[in-house]
Amino acid sequence: MVDYHRRFEVPIRLVEGPELRELEPALNARATCAVELPGVSRTLDPYAPSRRLFERFLRLPQVFYNFGHGHIGLTLGAITGQLLAEQASGLAPSVSLEPFLARRFAG
Repeated sequence: MVDYHRRFEVPIRLVEGPELRELEPALNARATCAVELPGVSRTLDPYAPSRRLFERFLRLPQVFYNFGHGHIGLTLGAITGQLLAEQASGLAPSVSLEPFLARRFAG
């Protein structure tokens, strides 16, 4: 059972975009093309799991990557939250995260 009321010693902070790229050069290895939509917004293909990333940052273990859900983020919110809680609590994830690790983009 996951303890969702756990208090972390370090406050949790969300980062995105350029700030993430500075932290992890492997994320820049192969950028994916966004899908053009009417208007100015861009999005990832929501049904392409190959574009999702979900893992702990190696150099800062209190930081987790979790993005690439596209327009189905709300649908995936429950399982994503559960997986993040499991990882942050030091538990093994209830499903394999292997297909969503950053190293799949390396060489």
